[in-house]
Amino acid sequence: MSDNSANPSLVNPGDVISVIITASESIAVPTSVTCGGMMFSVNGQSSGSTSYTATHTVVASDPNVKLTSCAISFTDLSGLSGTATFSPSNVCNNINNVTGITVDTISPSATYCIMSDNSNPSLAKPGDVLSITIRANESITVPTVTCSGMSFTVSGSSGSTSYVATHTVVAGDPNVMVNGCVISYTDLAGNSGSASLNVSSACNNNTNNVTIDTISPNVTYCVMSNNTSNNHIAVSGNLVTVIVRASEPIQTPQVFCNGMAFMVQATGGSVNFTATHVVTQNDATGLLTCVITSRDTTGNLGSQYYKEEILPGCSNVTLQTTGTADTTPPTATYCIMSDNSANPSLVNPGDVISVIITASESIAVPTSVTCGGMMFSVNGQSSGSTSYTATHTVVASDPNVKLTSCAISFTDLSGLSGTATFSPSNVCNNINNVTGITVDTISPSATYCIMSDNSNPSLAKPGDVLSITIRANESITVPTVTCSGMSFTVSGSSGSTSYVATHTVVAGDPNVMVNGCVISYTDLAGNSGSASLNVSSACNNNTNNVTIDTISPNVTYCVMSNNTSNNHIAVSGNLVTVIVRASEPIQTPQVFCNGMAFMVQATGGS
Repeated sequence: MSDNSANPSLVNPGDVISVIITASESIAVPTSVTCGGMMFSVNGQSSGSTSYTATHTVVASDPNVKLTSCAISFTDLSGLSGTATFSPSNVCNNINNVTGITVDTISPSATYCIMSDNSNPSLAKPGDVLSITIRANESITVPTVTCSGMSFTVSGSSGSTSYVATHTVVAGDPNVMVNGCVISYTDLAGNSGSASLNVSSACNNNTNNVTIDTISPNVTYCVMSNNTSNNHIAVSGNLVTVIVRASEPIQTPQVFCNGMAFMVQATGGSVNFTATHVVTQNDATGLLTCVITSRDTTGNLGSQYYKEEILPGCSNVTLQTTGTADTTPPTATYCIMSDNSANPSLVNPGDVISVIITASESIAVPTSVTCGGMMFSVNGQSSGSTSYTATHTVVASDPNVKLTSCAISFTDLSGLSGTATFSPSNVCNNINNVTGITVDTISPSATYCIMSDNSNPSLAKPGDVLSITIRANESITVPTVTCSGMSFTVSGSSGSTSYVATHTVVAGDPNVMVNGCVISYTDLAGNSGSASLNVSSACNNNTNNVTIDTISPNVTYCVMSNNTSNNHIAVSGNLVTVIVRASEPIQTPQVFCNGMAFMVQATGGS
């Protein structure tokens, strides 16, 4: 028998199992009681009785078995060993009618999923029913279910493996995404179980969570007419527009004004809508009063709709039976100009391009201006003008194109879409006479080489002229050239691809090898360029550098004779030798002594 009063045929850790032993005669205390591999204790009892109780408190490591037999070792008082047989009709039967005890130490597990009976099962509004379907791996007690602080009602009775918990959403419920619940239950042995969200089945509707939305949407609106004379008056042929804005995404609303149904379309996601109606002679006159019916995506009915000037001049409209509507689309001309004062037809990063738009009538602020794939901004300007300026500041990533046309989207105040054509004779012509703007974001490059007009073009002395020949890959401005601290004079004018820079060496110039120069220039758009020494052509003289030498050489000499008697005396037939030594390598010198020319030869380098 067990002490599990709820279900005496099942035990879990902590429950006590008792074996009641009734002997045919007085016996000694049983020495061993084992059931299902578990040792039972017979404590505090004395020999000589016919009745004993052995107990075992179940622990988690015990085997999960059904106990219907035990091994009991005992003797009578004479020492004769006895045998014990299982008897469900024994005294245990009088206590809880148990014919065997099942040991269960394993906690049950369950999965659950969440759904709503809303048309969108992942959303719920007041009145919708949330359902939690619970499936356990064994028979369990009726679970208690709480999700996001909301209590659920569970149908069914203990002993099942499947339950459904429900909750009807009310206005006071939290506005939350329900994607996790606290589910408490035990198996029939009393082991506490766990429950996990089953993301694979998800109640067979691919929904693993439900978002509760108890808040009704609010809607604001205003009414305007495309009557260019007065957009608060609408006559036959005019288009009346109701601008609707919602406080949250909503389904397409219904709009009725003075009993007339307006055609509604979304203009910005699910929060901005436009409802339109073309006035006819049969429409009732008077101030338009609108009724707007809205529901959010969960299905909450909009509780409020009120008038607000969403756009400038958008408020009220009165219908009249007299007058005519505007049916003529507007036109516009435009021209393009830049703030590059040096060359207004070229722009580089940092320059500003302006599109000057002149309309044939008052128009709304253009909604889009695009030139050469670049977006232009029309900022700080109001509807109702005939002139607008759109600007764009050039950046390095802009395309390199010539801008002679733009795509400009605009409407007149009646809402009629217009067309714009390029006109270089427009106002831009009076500013800088530009008929198109070329965007240039690519830096130019150039090569250069160095030579001297010395007989040895790799050397230069005072009076020699150094020449730097510069060749660019596009038209550039006149470059400035500095080599080893020496300034060069550059011939030519801006707009060429080839320049020559010269410098006449003077005594004060540094004695250096000139093999690199600083050459500064830009292309005609203003992009700064770079220059590299061209070691392949080298000005066609195979010279890639020039060494400047402004220091005169010094020479020492001595004279001797081959007269063996006295080498300071020379007579006819003697060889007189002048030994010359220079402070640096020199060309073969000329030697004259007493007007006589001496034959000179090198004896040690130069």
